Amino acid sequence: MKNIILTLICTFCLAGVLSSQESNFSPVKYKKLKKEIKKKRSPYFYPALYQRYVELDTSLSAVEFRYLYYGYTFQSDYSPYGTPALQDSLVSYLTRPELMRAEYEVAARIGGELLHSNPFRLRETFITAVAYEMAGNSRMSGLYFDLYKKQVDAMMSTGDGLSTQAAFSVIYVQDEYELLEVLSFEFSGNQHLLEGGFDMLELKANSAGIDALFFDVSRLLDVGF
Repeated sequence: MKNIILTLICTFCLAGVLSSQESNFSPVKYKKLKKEIKKKRSPYFYPALYQRYVELDTSLSAVEFRYLYYGYTFQSDYSPYGTPALQDSLVSYLTRPELMRAEYEVAARIGGELLHSNPFRLRETFITAVAYEMAGNSRMSGLYFDLYKKQVDAMMSTGDGLSTQAAFSVIYVQDEYELLEVLSFEFSGNQHLLEGGFDMLELKANSAGIDALFFDVSRLLDVGF
């Protein structure tokens, strides 16, 4: 099910990585972003953007979500390392055999609570969307899939991942592996932290002939463990 949905919503992402045509990638300028999200009169004033995220506002533009996602790293509750407290509860529901609709509803609610306290967890956003879909709540599922797609868009807007100069910027380590799945690549098991705050994930043999993808993890390292 996951592969089918990802194919539908992320086809353009894969095309962007594999294309040699000129792209409009833009690395994150964290110092400039930090100043912008603190301005009360800015359209990217963080408290206002974040409230819209909490309310599952589908009118958030791609640019607004980019400020929202990367701007979260300047909030006091941002923690790039560690596991959300509700993650085990969410996983325990979804690993049960032959779940009933009511159980999917519980899992969906847990996912929503998890993202409220630990926002921008890409995998958990996807799981919550799927749980709502399996519970028969297409409206809520659509809202979470919209957040998922816009977060993928934000990360994909920062580069093509083919070099350190065009690395994907992420705010969680797990997002690196999520992007691999989005792009239909498989991790070989070899990972290298490079000078300058870059992470290189080597890939298994693939039809695109890409050996590795690069991720900018400098912000995670700046914040620290």
